[in-house]
Parts: sequence; structure tokens; C-alpha cells
Amino acid sequence: MPNKQNIGFIGLGAMGAGMATNLLRAGFAVTGFDLKQPALARLVELRFFAGLTLDEAADILGVSRRKAARDWSVARLWLQRELGGG
Repeated sequence: MPNKQNIGFIGLGAMGAGMATNLLRAGFAVTGFDLKQPALARLVELRFFAGLTLDEAADILGVSRRKAARDWSVARLWLQRELGGG
């Protein structure tokens, strides 16, 4: 049985909701966060989970570094609010 460590799950769309449900069924505590803007969610995935730099993420997303930086600011504020830190 897994410990009750809380797993933060970003993205609760068609795939994410199913994965979060499976984690819950397996006994994990899950906190779900759902960015309503897919581009911001993808940027968070690339930065947090893939460990990419802002420039690398911008290249993959096909946007300018400036747009990626603006989006990153919005995503960070959203995450801070959702996690109770701002």
C-alpha cells in the first residue's frame, strides 16, 4: 500500500482525470490542478516535469521567448494561488 504522500497532478482533462483517478484508487492522496488554458498547462509540464529552460520550452511550443515568459508569469501566479502561496 502506498504511503499517503500527496501527489500534485496538473491537468485534469481527458487523460489527466483518468490518471488521477487511478492514483486515487491505488491509495495515493491526489491534489488536482487544472489550468483552463492548454498552452499554459503545456508550458508548466515542460518547465516542471521535463526540466526545460524557458528558451527550450518556447522552441518546442513554437512561440517567442517573450510570449513564453509572459505565459510563464501567468502560470506561476496561478500555481501560487492554487497552492495557497499568494
